[in-house]
Order: sequence, then C-alpha cells, then structure tokens
Amino acid sequence: MKKYWFTLYPDTFLWSKGEKGFVYNALNNLSYLFSISGRVEELCKELQALENLYSTCISEEDMMDISVQQFIKTVVGLNGGCLSGDPQKPVSLKPVLKVQEGQHFIRKHHYGWYEIGNEIKHYLHQLTFYTNSSSYGNDTWYRQAFFPLKGCGQLNMEKLLTFSRYSRNPNLHHVNLVGNIFTYPEYQRLLEGLKELNIPHTVHITLPDFLQNLKQVNDPHMRFNILIDALPDELVSLKDIPAEINVQALVFSETNFHLLAEKFENMPVYCDAQLTPIYNGENIKFFESFVFTERKEIETIALNKREIFMRQALNVHHFGKFTVMPNGVVYADVNSKPLGTIDDTVHSLIYKEFTEGRSWFYVRDQPPCDDCLYQWLCSSPSNYETIIGKPNLCHVSND
Repeated sequence: MKKYWFTLYPDTFLWSKGEKGFVYNALNNLSYLFSISGRVEELCKELQALENLYSTCISEEDMMDISVQQFIKTVVGLNGGCLSGDPQKPVSLKPVLKVQEGQHFIRKHHYGWYEIGNEIKHYLHQLTFYTNSSSYGNDTWYRQAFFPLKGCGQLNMEKLLTFSRYSRNPNLHHVNLVGNIFTYPEYQRLLEGLKELNIPHTVHITLPDFLQNLKQVNDPHMRFNILIDALPDELVSLKDIPAEINVQALVFSETNFHLLAEKFENMPVYCDAQLTPIYNGENIKFFESFVFTERKEIETIALNKREIFMRQALNVHHFGKFTVMPNGVVYADVNSKPLGTIDDTVHSLIYKEFTEGRSWFYVRDQPPCDDCLYQWLCSSPSNYETIIGKPNLCHVSND
C-alpha cells in the first residue's frame, strides 16, 4: 500500500483548541479555520508532536477520507505545507519559541544583576519622564496615554539626566518628556543635556500650554506631540512653527470622534492627528463598538514568525519601557506596582522587572485568551484592559 508524507513548512503555525483548528502561514499571512474530528484530529496531533519533525504519514485509506482531502488540499493551497511520495520522511522544523536568556532563565539561575553585567541595559528601549504638572493636565488620562498631570510637583533635572546617561545603550531609541516643559526650571539646559547624550526625544504638551509659549519655540529639530482632550473652540495653525509637530487627540465617544475629525479635516498638521480612544468609566459602549476586536480584524492581521514569537514571549506595549513620575518613582507600566525610584541603578530596576515584575512579560496566556485559536495573533494586553477591568477587549470566539 502506497504511503505519502504530509509536511508543514517552518513558517506555518498549527493551533488547535477543542473542536477547532487553525493554520496560519506567516510568510503570506493566509489562514485556514477548520473543524477537528476523526482522522484530521489525529493528523493534527501527529504534526504538533515535536519528535515527528512537522511531518506525518498519509495512507491511501486516509486519501479516501473527504475531511482529510479537504484539510490537505486547503493547507497546500495556502502554501502552508506539501504532500509528497518520497520514500524518506521529510524533515521540517516546527515554529517553536526558544529564548536563550529571558525572564524564566534569569529566575531559574537566580542571577543578580551584577552577575549578568552591563548588557542587561540592552533590554531598555524607551524612557518616559513626567517632568512637571500642567494647569490643563489630568490625573487620570496618563494611565492610558501620554498626558500631563494636573498637580504633581516636578522631577529633579539632574537626576533625570543622570538616569538617562546611565540608561544609554544601543537599543535605547527614545525619551519622552511629559508636562509643561516651558515652566520646567532650566528646561533649555535639560534639552541640551539630552542632545549631548544623543538620545532622540519628544515633548508631550497640551495644546493650550503650547500655544501660550509659541515665542519660545525656535528649534526646528525639536519634536512636539500636541495633546488635545477637549474640542477646541478654534484652531491656531501649526503649519509654519519652527519645530517638528504631531497632534494627538483623546477621543471619548463616536460623536467626539466625528467632531474632531471634521474640525481637523482641512487644517495642516491637525488633519494628520492621531485619535486615541480613552476610557472615562462611562463610555464602555463606545469601546465595545470601536475598540474591541472583531473577527474581520483577526482575518486581516499580518504577522511574520518573529512577530508571533514576540507575542508569545513579551508584552509588545510595555517591554523595554520605563516611566518615571515627578516624585521619582519608576514603573515598567504606570498601572502596575512601582519598581523603585530614580535613585536606584538602572541595572537593578531592569533585573527587578525580570525577576519580580509582570508588565514586560504580560502575555495572553491566561483565561479566556489561552483557550482561543487566535491567542498569539492578537496584540498583547494593554492598559485598556487594566483600566476597564477585563482580561481582553474582544468579540471573537472560536466558532
């Protein structure tokens, strides 16, 4: 009796949950959702077993099974695998995440940061400093987006620069400064200090604070992210201001969204504004309609193998980021427990997040996501989930 080999390619993922299976080709982003039963269920188990090297034997009897035919034909059609009559079993490498040095490795071996060495700093990619307060600030929005606080004191400048200096590494690509920079003592000295460290930085400031200090904006290399949390009565053109400017508007409802979009439509800079949904405790219906994930969005997700592995290992929203509040307290995520203060060493703070923290490694490995076929295609849990109090923001099921 002739036999065949059915082999999945190394960039093809096969996941199964309950009575459903899902094949995803990370090279061309094609996918296949199917029912698992009978021989197809057995084939999936054989393919998922590491020792089988992503290949399984197909008999002539299997080829007569309509469900097996459909399964193989569809997977081959999306270029996720092949059927061959080779006498020797083909070898393919199942896509399995392997982490040489990560959270579990460091925890297992009980290393201290002083044993790991200076390279632990390489995990740090971005710093955010809440420099001072703003009379137009808000003491809630910062938990979901960059936004100045209303009454919070100010962060010591020398400590800010020292912390930035000791954080420098090849992967530290950006510093965010949040507050009213123009009322921060010796702010020019702060900006010059960051320039000397050769770290790109962006100032996040409310629109009223920015407009009240336009005369002080004279550096074409400065980056500003102008923040709007209420519909302005009128818009002042930002087109010819000598600086690099982006606009970010906080959105609280569908009506709010349309009013802002209409107001921004024909204004340079404003028309390219980033509109960021914000949960205010009363607009869950807005989030359910415009933020929660729908099945059609899952079907358009395009991730390569590396990006899927990232979602399995770390939180893509929080990993590599530290936030320092005006009182000097340091967070891996402002909605989690603090790691320490700006007076602690950068090395020890990173080590603490690896060994005790959760923010950098908070992935979808908990209910209900761990029972979903699309578990590793969805983005990592975000601050929205924390603020709203839900494990995910999703309308999708395996049906």
